[in-house]
Amino acid sequence: MSSVYAGDRRHTPYDPVDYGADLQDELSKFLADEKYVPKKWRLILGASTLAKADELMDNIIFMNSTPKGSKIRTERTSMAIINCVQLDRMLSRLINTIPTASGGSMKKIIKDLTKVESGLRRALKTVKE
Repeated sequence: MSSVYAGDRRHTPYDPVDYGADLQDELSKFLADEKYVPKKWRLILGASTLAKADELMDNIIFMNSTPKGSKIRTERTSMAIINCVQLDRMLSRLINTIPTASGGSMKKIIKDLTKVESGLRRALKTVKE
């Protein structure tokens, strides 16, 4: 399914869909790896963390398919930023709860999340100006 607005878009150094997809993929691999997240923790913490990443991606896709300057785009951008903060808290909980999940093992995930959030904040600032 393509967006009506997709034809008007140019690729920029920050593409929220690309970074969000990278984050989603890396997080999925991490949560499925027994070395980092034992099976007993996957349902308790892993499923909700992945669901939040999916929600973040849904908001990014929705935001990216609406015209710049629209109220709904601003709302979805704000919701995606909130998802980033929530996901950051969930990752902290994973690190603090599961002995094998460490900040070092999540380095790429944390880096991707930071890229997504900072890009969304820039986008929100641009929309509000």
